Amino acid sequence: MDKNTVKTFRFGVLTSKGHAEVHEMKLPKLGEHQILIKQLACNICTADYGQWLGLREHQGYPMAGGHEGAGVILETGAKVVELLPGDFVAISNNYCGECEHCRKGEESQCVIRSSYDLHEGGYKGRMGFAEYQVRNATAVMKMNPELSPGEAAFLEPLATAAKGIGKLRVSPQDTVAVIGAGTMGLLNAQAVRACGARVIVTEMMEKKIKTAKAMGFEVIDAGAADPVERVK
Repeated sequence: MDKNTVKTFRFGVLTSKGHAEVHEMKLPKLGEHQILIKQLACNICTADYGQWLGLREHQGYPMAGGHEGAGVILETGAKVVELLPGDFVAISNNYCGECEHCRKGEESQCVIRSSYDLHEGGYKGRMGFAEYQVRNATAVMKMNPELSPGEAAFLEPLATAAKGIGKLRVSPQDTVAVIGAGTMGLLNAQAVRACGARVIVTEMMEKKIKTAKAMGFEVIDAGAADPVERVK
């Protein structure tokens, strides 16, 4: 399907705890600073899974979640110059780029960011579990086309890890302890290792300990020893 025939799109939506549906709506009009993306993958964040389990009821319904995506650009707005149709991109968070917080590099505190997660029909969320997306050009990054869509979709969680590592000012020869070897723990551990630092991972679950060790990390079993003393 090419850009000229895309009039509507289907997307996944949680309507209540443990209940998901596929809905369809009209594709938003493409703004001059926006792009139309054909979605190829959208990873499931723990925030999405948590709401499915009924652990994040404060987020509300209907929740059209999904924010770890990747795809191919089909069309660009009139004032988009840095991206072209056919570019393989991963999707990050929306932000205005103009408010005080955005200008200081604090995009997560953007004053209008929350408005991007409200849609016609009362839907909440990023609408990432969808066939197509219209996003701001500032909310995507070109990726190596040799990556699989699922790998490229790790841009958003990896960016959060990189932001934290930047605040820590991690440098080569530092030693960093990462608490927990879940998805985000291991992502942080890999990012820290890429900075040249020594990484020590603490974990209690046997399966996660094995995974972390298989990835080459020093691992402390927090269920068998005091992790603070062992790190020291």
